[in-house]
Amino acid sequence: MFNSSFGFDAGDTVISNNAINRTSPVAGYGQSGEGYSYVVNITSSGVVFEYNVIDNTGNGGLLVSNGANIIRYNVVRNTGLTHNDVQCIYVQSNGNQIRNNFLLDTFGYMGGSGTYNDFTFGKLAFGIVFGPNTRTGNIVDGNTISGHPTFGIYCDHARENQIKNNVFYNNDTGIYFYGDEAGDSYNNTMAGNVFYSLSPSQMGIRVHTSNDFGTFESNYHVNPYNENVIREDQAGGCRIDYSLPRWQSVYPARDQNSIGRFAAFDLYSVTNSGTELVENGGFSDGTTGWWGGNSEIAADNSRSEMDGQSLKITTLTGSAGISGNNFSIFADQYYRLTFSVLGESFGNVHIRSYDETPVDWIILEDQRFALDTSRKNHAFIFKAMADTSLSRPWFNTTTAVPIYWLDTVSVIPVEVSANDPKINSRMFFNATKNHRTFNYGTFTYKDLDNVTVTGPTTVAPFTSKILAISASPPLPSRTLKPTASTIP
Repeated sequence: MFNSSFGFDAGDTVISNNAINRTSPVAGYGQSGEGYSYVVNITSSGVVFEYNVIDNTGNGGLLVSNGANIIRYNVVRNTGLTHNDVQCIYVQSNGNQIRNNFLLDTFGYMGGSGTYNDFTFGKLAFGIVFGPNTRTGNIVDGNTISGHPTFGIYCDHARENQIKNNVFYNNDTGIYFYGDEAGDSYNNTMAGNVFYSLSPSQMGIRVHTSNDFGTFESNYHVNPYNENVIREDQAGGCRIDYSLPRWQSVYPARDQNSIGRFAAFDLYSVTNSGTELVENGGFSDGTTGWWGGNSEIAADNSRSEMDGQSLKITTLTGSAGISGNNFSIFADQYYRLTFSVLGESFGNVHIRSYDETPVDWIILEDQRFALDTSRKNHAFIFKAMADTSLSRPWFNTTTAVPIYWLDTVSVIPVEVSANDPKINSRMFFNATKNHRTFNYGTFTYKDLDNVTVTGPTTVAPFTSKILAISASPPLPSRTLKPTASTIP
């Protein structure tokens, strides 16, 4: 602890070139309460904390209790091994500079988590947290923030902070801005950042309601597995997921010079497939076998973008649900669902499948896909969670999508091999004081501007670079065997 409350001031101290490993490694042995069991607690101003490594700690890495400090060129990783609600850096002060750090892989140990007002929290693990009260004037620049199960950065009632040129890679959410309707979180600057996701459910940015949290400009929003990259929480537990074009359309002052995804990958490769389960998925027999709730459905061949006749859905009130025939699915079997959609406006198609045998249906799969005025061909593979004789995909929209067209709906059982997303989208990082050169071997990559790169790449000290695979030899994969009886 670097503390000014014990009769001396630790300001203007430089702490550098230390390796701190395995602190608070035993669950239940640390003292309870905020601030305890952090590796470093800075309660003075003017401290420079640089070129240190904090690794394998039970609780958090740094607690910055006082302001005007510099935290740079550090590696903080594998935090929260024996505690939940942990951070690599917890900022409870103003005017700090957090530059060119690697903040990696928080865990969030659930064994020590209790309840609060009878509510059980899930895993809470972050790269950086500002809060819980208003924090202002902090600069977060050039950091690599990766592997956090909750948020890469959590801005809790944060004002006038600059978050620039950071790389967010493989976080459940890159950054979350929270503030109530009084508008107590504003004038933040988000510019030059890379948000790169490695699964369909990951989000680059998440905001609490439509409040104006500040400037969003010149960022990269990339998810090779889903066009939706930004989430907006709304009242009553509702949410809106945005593709970058939809976000730019709804909020013309946000991210107008930002770049969206340039690569698309599959989490699985299909090695064998079974028999089609959806009847009349191409709608050649009109609406036979299909049902619409809170909507009107009709066979329609007016849209040349679709494959001949498609299903036209007009939403009447609230949420419209469209479904076809029931079929059986089997636990641990993989299934591939594909469909095409075209809308008159931006929106989302929310797909759920259920076990419909009990009175209260059980959700087996839940996905959201982007919808706009161009045809989109979507596909995803899921693993069934249970045996049921009554299941089917439901296509749900709201009145925000008054009319859309659905076509080529298919569900088939498949055998698959799992593809490694970290090979398809590789982060080259350099946590040293010297430039580092990486060779690609026989791989060819594309950079974030969709430019092909073939030769070695040099990464500057304490920076990182993400490249997406363009061409390669066969990629490593892991074969996942389904229930044998379901594949003819």
